[in-house]
Amino acid sequence: LVGVAPSARNCMAQGTSTSSSSSSSARPLPPPASIFERIPKPPAVIRPPEEDAMDLFKALASPSDVPLQFVHAARANIKETRTWEMLSASAVKSLRYLRMNEVAAILHSCAQVSWRDEHLLTGLSEAMRCGADLRRGTVRDYALACQSLRRLGFCPWDGALRPIVTEMRFRLRRQFWRPVDLVFVLRFVAEFGLQRLGGPLPQGGMLCRELQERAERRLGDMRHLELAHFARALAQLDAGGGLPDFALLERVAENFSRRAENLPLGALLHLTNTLLHAHGVSRSSRVPAPPKFLRLLTRKAQEDLAQLRPFEVVVLANAAARLGLQDVMFLKQLSRAVGANLDAFSVSQVASVAQAF
Repeated sequence: LVGVAPSARNCMAQGTSTSSSSSSSARPLPPPASIFERIPKPPAVIRPPEEDAMDLFKALASPSDVPLQFVHAARANIKETRTWEMLSASAVKSLRYLRMNEVAAILHSCAQVSWRDEHLLTGLSEAMRCGADLRRGTVRDYALACQSLRRLGFCPWDGALRPIVTEMRFRLRRQFWRPVDLVFVLRFVAEFGLQRLGGPLPQGGMLCRELQERAERRLGDMRHLELAHFARALAQLDAGGGLPDFALLERVAENFSRRAENLPLGALLHLTNTLLHAHGVSRSSRVPAPPKFLRLLTRKAQEDLAQLRPFEVVVLANAAARLGLQDVMFLKQLSRAVGANLDAFSVSQVASVAQAF
C-alpha cells in the first residue's frame, strides 16, 4: 500500500490472515469416504454401438433363457418382426434342450401376439411328439400347447399327431383333467377334424368321444368361458355335414344362468354366436334357446350397451331376430346405438343389422 507505514501494513496482513483462518475453521469438513467406495471396481466394458440387446441375447443366452424371453416379449406386447425372428431362430437351435412346459410356454407366447413361424411351429410340434413318446410333461402343458396351436391355425402332421393323441388318451384314463384342459383339447380336435381322419389317425375319433363324455360329466364345474369353448367345440364337431347335439347345446346355455353376476358379456356373445352358427347362419328359422338365457342376454346387453363394438351389435341384432327377443325397449336402444355410431359400421354390418330388424 502506498503511503501507509510498514507497521500498519503488518497489522493489516495479520488481520487478513486471522479472518481467513477463522472462516476456514468454521467451514464443515467433508465426511470420510465410505469403505464401499474403497473397494476396487471392475473396469466398465464399453461395447460397440452396433451390438443391441437382441444380438447380445443371441450370442450369450442359454437354452433355459429362451422360453423366458418369449414370455416377456409377449407380456410387453412386442410386435417387432425382427425381435420375433431372432427369438424363433434361438428357439429352433435350443429344441433338443426344451422341456414340455417350456414348449407350451413358447407356443402360448406366439399365440398371444399371433406370431406364426412355420419352421418354429414344426420344430415345436416335433418336440411335443418326443415328449409324448417319453411320457414327459403334464396335462396342463399338453392342453395349453393344443390351444395355442389351434389359435395359430397350425396342425402337426400325422406322424407327430399319432403319439400325441395316444398319450392324451393314456392320461385321460389315469390322470386328473380340469374342465379347461378338456375343452382346450376338444376344441383342438374339432378345429382340425381329427375325429374324421380315420386311417392316418385311428385313435382320433376315440379321443374325441372320450373327451366329450368327460366334458359332459364335468358340465356343472365349468366356468362361463369354458362353457363357451365347449359349445363351440360341439358346433364344430359335426361341421362336416352332420348336425350338432342341440339338446346338449341347450344344456350349455342353461348353465350360463349360474353365477350370472360374474358373467362377462364376451362369453355370452360367444355362446350366442355359436347357437346361431349351429343352426345355420343363412336360415330364417327360429333358433331354440332357454328363456332364462334370453333374459340374461337382454339384461347384460342393456348394461353394456354404450361399450358395444360394431360386430357385437351385429351379433345382438341377429340374435334378436332368430332367438325371438321380444323386448321392445331393448330393440329401440339397439337401433339408437347403431344410429348414434353409424360411421364405425361397415356397409356389410349395416346391411346385416337392417336385415335382422
